[in-house]
Amino acid sequence: MSKSEIEWLRGKLKYNEPALRSRLEALYDVLPGAAKAALPSRSQFARETAATRHHMTHWAEDKQPGVLEGGRALLRGIYQLRLVVKCVFLLEMGIGDDRTVAQLPEIRTLRLWQNTA
Repeated sequence: MSKSEIEWLRGKLKYNEPALRSRLEALYDVLPGAAKAALPSRSQFARETAATRHHMTHWAEDKQPGVLEGGRALLRGIYQLRLVVKCVFLLEMGIGDDRTVAQLPEIRTLRLWQNTA
C-alpha cells in the first residue's frame, strides 16, 4: 500500500463511524410518506446533502457531483433538512404521522418549488 493509502485507511479507522451519506439514507428511511413526497429521491437527497456539506466544510476545489450551488438550490437544501429534523423530533414524540407532517410549512414550500422547477 502507498503512503497515501495508509493515511486514508488510518483516517477511516480512527473515526470508525458511518459515512454521512449512509446516515442521511437511514434518516430518510424512517420519514413518513408525506415528507418523502416533498423530498427528492432517497439517493438524490443523501448525495446532494453530503456533497454540499463536504464542499462547504472543506472548500474543495474539485466539486463532487450533486453539490447544491446558487441561492435557490441551497435554500431548497435548507428547507429539506429543516423538514427532516422536524420529522425526526415529531417521530420521537410519537406524533410523526402523515397528517401531522403534512401541516409543516416546509412541505408546502418544497411542493411549491417542485411545481415551479
